[in-house]
Amino acid sequence: MIFLALVVLSADMARAAGSKCTAAKYDAAGQRAADKSKCFGKAIKKGGGVDSACLSKAGGTFSSLFMKAESHADCLAPKGDAGTVASMVDAFVEDITRTVTGSTGGAFVASKCNSKKIEAVATKVAAKAKCESKAARKGAAVAPRCLANADGKFGHAIGKAEGKADCTQKGQRVTLEAKVDAFMDALMSQLQQMGTVTTTTTRTARTTTTTASTPRICCHFASGGTCDWAPSANACSGNEVPGTPGASGSVCNGATGTCTSPPASAGPCCSGVASFSSNACSGGPGETASVCSGEGGTLSTGVCHPSGACVP
Repeated sequence: MIFLALVVLSADMARAAGSKCTAAKYDAAGQRAADKSKCFGKAIKKGGGVDSACLSKAGGTFSSLFMKAESHADCLAPKGDAGTVASMVDAFVEDITRTVTGSTGGAFVASKCNSKKIEAVATKVAAKAKCESKAARKGAAVAPRCLANADGKFGHAIGKAEGKADCTQKGQRVTLEAKVDAFMDALMSQLQQMGTVTTTTTRTARTTTTTASTPRICCHFASGGTCDWAPSANACSGNEVPGTPGASGSVCNGATGTCTSPPASAGPCCSGVASFSSNACSGGPGETASVCSGEGGTLSTGVCHPSGACVP
């Protein structure tokens, strides 16, 4: 395994590392989440199934925005991850819909309350993605006021929605807030893979610490059936247990423990390994419960990300 070190930059240095590509990718993801949520919201308000044309339009808009984003040369994550981001957004929208209505498809029971709640989530995600976009464009920390404004408007919208009599379930503000924040953390881990940002999430704002933009490469350990992230090819191959550096742009595939082309598949993932800094991770079939526990880590199912997190 590799020891990963993060170096904190000054605010002025951080601003110099802005990324138009990453900013535009945040905008594209936020737009897809908002558009798809609105498709589900409309169906739930009237009752019945989701309009396939609405979903198709949302997908087309996202593809166009993402392609435009990747026309910039300053992407913080490897290009070609549109499919991964789209899948993350779609899974999030389905999870929110299931949480609010108890169902993700077929014919929805008409509910103005449920529709308004999903609309509130869509608005919050789009607003928080815009906050991240502005920060990524400048290479700066996310503005707490921007995040707080998004949280405040969400709280008001949920309260108003749950004032209606046809809610499937009430008192969901905290649950939905947590799901939005978890999604935003996962999205940030996907779009900012170069060690540029680490975050701590609270109910009202995400506190951001900016770190050095040090590219990392996937490193495969055939003997252990795992992969992780190294600061360089030399660090990977020169490790105490020599690893094999992955090809440029490859990712740590949790299902195989090898370095493959994106997107990565989820599999056993050990995070918070004691011998690593910043709660680094290791993924692959070789990460069993006993192995991970012996390393002082926590085993879950996900993808070992360059940020050191196991992303579901």
